[in-house]
Amino acid sequence: MLQIKNLSSKMESENHLKKWMYQKNLMKTGFLLIASVLLPLLLSAQITISSSPPPKEEKPKWEHMRESIMMPYDSLYFQISYYPIFDAYKKYIGQRLFIFGDAKEGYLFGTDRVTMFTQNLKNPTCDQVEGKYFEIIDVISIPEFESSIINPDRLDYQTYNKAYNSLFSFKGRIRSDGSWWDYPDGTSKIENENIPVFKVREINSMETFYMCVIPLTTFDEVYNPKERYILVGGYVKFKEKMVGKNIVHYKYNSESIKSIWKCIDVSISQDSKLFFKPDALSSVYGLFNDEKQLVLVLQDTQDQSTITHLRYGILETDMPIKQSGMALENIFQDYLLRAADRKKQTEQEIKQRAEAYKQQLITKYGAAAAAKIMAGKLEIGMSKDVCKAIMESSFRNISIIDKTTSTETWRCSYRNDSESYILYFTNDKLARISYR
Repeated sequence: MLQIKNLSSKMESENHLKKWMYQKNLMKTGFLLIASVLLPLLLSAQITISSSPPPKEEKPKWEHMRESIMMPYDSLYFQISYYPIFDAYKKYIGQRLFIFGDAKEGYLFGTDRVTMFTQNLKNPTCDQVEGKYFEIIDVISIPEFESSIINPDRLDYQTYNKAYNSLFSFKGRIRSDGSWWDYPDGTSKIENENIPVFKVREINSMETFYMCVIPLTTFDEVYNPKERYILVGGYVKFKEKMVGKNIVHYKYNSESIKSIWKCIDVSISQDSKLFFKPDALSSVYGLFNDEKQLVLVLQDTQDQSTITHLRYGILETDMPIKQSGMALENIFQDYLLRAADRKKQTEQEIKQRAEAYKQQLITKYGAAAAAKIMAGKLEIGMSKDVCKAIMESSFRNISIIDKTTSTETWRCSYRNDSESYILYFTNDKLARISYR
């Protein structure tokens, strides 16, 4: 009896548990169903506050040039080129440069884009820098040079004051020149952060200097040295390229060669008396006695004892465009070939147009009259239409000066020509010709 009671109690407990689990699952399902219905309504009732998207990071205008800007110095140009990234100037470390003569203390004249200091921040003497070779051993920016090198805490007042004033004057030239420069990165302003100060070492004495340089920004300046220094790598490569090349003195309007010269050397010269002056070009380019010039040393191919110098800036490196001048022989010969091709093409086009015009005349007037119109030949008995075609083909203006029922008189002349044809027509046929 006790066992049956216990079994009955156990079954009731199991039934109660099942019922409780069923009710729990039912409530859970109902809750999920209600939540799925009410959640969209609750979400739609909330206020959405929009926020501005994060600002776009604008890339600099020169970003597409980054790879070429950071490439190593290829010795294809003579002077320091401008870069919008300061790190690009590190490519010049290890390069050598040569400083010309005629320097004043602290400045290398030309366009005053170079200022030098000794390691002790004194102004170097001419003997210390003129005609010397230097190796670039480091580069820092203007702000770094100003804060760490020209530092009043490590300099006496006189040295600091003089160095600071020299640097201040140099920065002033940056501002004045920068207002009109056109930079490769599309800007028209250069910042002090991008102005290099090169630490250079004189090759023989091993003396160290600081060299502030305003970089050059145009093709002509970088490839035609105008400053009082030159990169040795660019000079050597240019010399290898030019020595042995023939240069022609040409006469452009007749497309003829007056003389041929061979480049036997490339040098730096200041004496304008040595320069070759082709025709009137010297007055155009102006050879100044106080300027150093990169020149080609030329030898006459017909008389090897004749040696002269040609300023590199005068040499035509593209198609000749002047009345006469100097150009590389291969450039000039290529120009002659292209000129001959253009002349031949023009002659063919003229011939084709003339043939087309002749066919039009034959169709309209017949072969005999067309031939006379093409020849511009007037004959008694010609119709007015044929005479008009002849006058128009020779670009003469026609004006009717007299007209009756059976006659008509024309004056045919050029616009500014005092001589005129007077044509008399009777019954629409040319009866007489006179001249006035």
